[in-house]
Amino acid sequence: MTRKLANLFSPVIEMRKDENGNFVVKAQTWAKTLESRFTLGEEFEEDRFDGKRCRSTIVQQGSNTFVQTQKDGKIEVKYIREFAENQLKVVSLILSFLNFTRSDFDCVF
Repeated sequence: MTRKLANLFSPVIEMRKDENGNFVVKAQTWAKTLESRFTLGEEFEEDRFDGKRCRSTIVQQGSNTFVQTQKDGKIEVKYIREFAENQLKVVSLILSFLNFTRSDFDCVF
């Protein structure tokens, strides 16, 4: 049920670099705000909107694309995020049984 509710939200995404050069991504919905801090190429722990904690690694491809590999026990998800002016296109690859694209996010850079 929590996962179904989480999929109904269209979060506002804010992405910036902190004073140490690490990335900070803040995702806000009317119900919840999550913040992740990471260094490209290094594994880190993060919370998801459905309440689960997982491990992720993010690498940059080109100047505007980030590829995240997220592991949650048995499930491995790959998110390909492509940033444009004020839009974010996300392609999610969940193992081999479900692929979808979502591009209705508002972005703050």
